[in-house]
Amino acid sequence: MTLRIVTVGSRKSGKTFLTNKLLGSNNFQTDIMKTINQYVNGIEYKTIIQDLHRTERFEGLQTNHCRGVDGVLLVFNVSDQQSFKSCSQFIKDIKDKSNAVITLIGNKWEDIREVNADEAVEFAQMHNATYYEIERPEAQMKEIYEKLVQSIVQKKNNAE
Repeated sequence: MTLRIVTVGSRKSGKTFLTNKLLGSNNFQTDIMKTINQYVNGIEYKTIIQDLHRTERFEGLQTNHCRGVDGVLLVFNVSDQQSFKSCSQFIKDIKDKSNAVITLIGNKWEDIREVNADEAVEFAQMHNATYYEIERPEAQMKEIYEKLVQSIVQKKNNAE
């Protein structure tokens, strides 16, 4: 079974950086679309991961690419309140186009904080999403990805 996962978020949220870390790249790459094999309960799943980094300037284009996706990594910058506020529209658009499992990621790459962690957790719960705050992406992105794939598989199995 093939699962499609996209990374979306406002400009300068760090989504491309985090996608690079997930894929184990120390070089900053754009135009990312990679395939990773992931095992869940002994079954191999092919996951296609796509970073929609160049679409944030064109309203609606990111979420048009979300049509029929299985999972979404929605990234915002905890030092930018506007980045967090844009998540509401992303979630609305994603839910209009798919039945995806959504993981909300608060990217903490500056010492300034404009978004309270409790506010982000409450927002995620309200939208049936999982929330993670990232400080060490090298250590955290693989675990977040694995949990997202497990949630996708569980959701698909429950639907059958």
